[in-house]
Amino acid sequence: MARPKSELKSAFGRGQEILFALLEGVEDVGGTDNDARKIVTDKKLQRQIAQLLVSIKTLFAPVNYDDPAHRRIDREKYYNVADSLRSEHFPIRHSGQANVTYAYVTFDHDPTTQEVLDEVERRGDVELPDFANTRDFHNANPDERKKAPVISLCGAIVSRDGRRGVACVLADAGGLGRGWSWVGGRWSRCCRFLVVRKSR
Repeated sequence: MARPKSELKSAFGRGQEILFALLEGVEDVGGTDNDARKIVTDKKLQRQIAQLLVSIKTLFAPVNYDDPAHRRIDREKYYNVADSLRSEHFPIRHSGQANVTYAYVTFDHDPTTQEVLDEVERRGDVELPDFANTRDFHNANPDERKKAPVISLCGAIVSRDGRRGVACVLADAGGLGRGWSWVGGRWSRCCRFLVVRKSR
């Protein structure tokens, strides 16, 4: 009779595999054990590695940039729409159809909108979505917003009342809303900021 496999032993073995793979990666880029040990004490580094691993998850949606629904605001489909928003605040940057790959930008603190904009620019391999990207993403991935808030800074940046604001879409378990995000305003650290992977 076959002996049952130990779940603890299997888990330990898989943990070793992950550790060895990480150490090999550090060596491949010229690092040392001291560099690897930073993971134990450097919380920021831990989060950066975690964000990179999580971002590998593929999120995608077929996007029809020519859909006329992207160019109007159907207020009854949102739990809230700022009165000052107009369709021209959400320009569509592309035309035709495409299969679009998405990712999230996240933070270990409550970021300002400016920090989000700066981080997207710093990463270089992603860009902010437009409203067509945003709408079709949520149509294709309706459960994502139920896990944690998904923020799309998908509109124009304009000056209003002496402040700079970005037209945006907030999606959470309660539904979708469209409003303004002031550049200096802060978001909760639980928010995930939707971005589009640039085509190579």
